[in-house]
Amino acid sequence: MLNTLVRAANTLTLAVILQEQSLVRAERLKEGARRKERIKMTNDEIKKTTLMKKEIENMDNSNNTSKGGIGFCGLLAIAFIVLK
Repeated sequence: MLNTLVRAANTLTLAVILQEQSLVRAERLKEGARRKERIKMTNDEIKKTTLMKKEIENMDNSNNTSKGGIGFCGLLAIAFIVLK
């Protein structure tokens, strides 16, 4: 009888330990999933920032390109001087 009670207690203890281990594993999996999601979000933000930076650089390059020469204002100034 005592031997049976000891076995039952050991079985119950083992069941509790296994359940706790399962809960710990589940929590670790959840944390891993959360971490992956944060990494994914961070990577997406990096991609968006990089694209925005490239767009800004392209806009700056297109706005700052000059072909050299006199330009429209220079031509107006020359015309004004000549016609005066």
